[in-house]
Amino acid sequence: MNETKAGIEGMVSLANRIVGEDRFVFTVDDRGRCDLKYSNKKSSGEERRSMGGSLSDPDLPGSIAGWLSHILRRLMADEAGKPASPAVTESETAEVKKIISGLIEKELREGKIDNAHGINAENLREHLVEPVKQSYENEYWSDGTAIRIDLWTVLEECPEKKNGYRVFFDPKNQQFGLAETDHRGRPVYLFHTGTFLQALQAM
Repeated sequence: MNETKAGIEGMVSLANRIVGEDRFVFTVDDRGRCDLKYSNKKSSGEERRSMGGSLSDPDLPGSIAGWLSHILRRLMADEAGKPASPAVTESETAEVKKIISGLIEKELREGKIDNAHGINAENLREHLVEPVKQSYENEYWSDGTAIRIDLWTVLEECPEKKNGYRVFFDPKNQQFGLAETDHRGRPVYLFHTGTFLQALQAM
């Protein structure tokens, strides 16, 4: 457990160095129960978040790493005035774009579009967007902190207004899925559908 504690303390120390002040505090009691707290003073008030666990839990380091990563990404996004996009290489982008294009073209040759929101074969190109890797809000911790997953946006219901539904592609399982856009213009994961046409039908 000492190694686990040291590893977590290292992650917390790094997170504090990134933000430039001690906003993250990690404590452990005699029974191995730990508590990680975050606080950030804003003009609108002080934001507080926390998560706990046990050093004996083998999944704890990974959970804390994801929790810290989410908060740091959100802080950077807030400073930039827009959601932070996941890091991606040119080769990865080219490869994923090629896969997406091939799958969509194959589906359109073999099937028909069934969509209740006005997207059809004639105007489909108006809704397709240049595939971009984005962080989608998925599940939430008990304190309300979002857990994010990285997916590729391929279609937007309202590309000009940046609202409505979105269709994403998940390279990990070669599946498409459906998402929606929240009031901040950020994508929120709904579910995987399997194919591109099934995602359009699920709107």
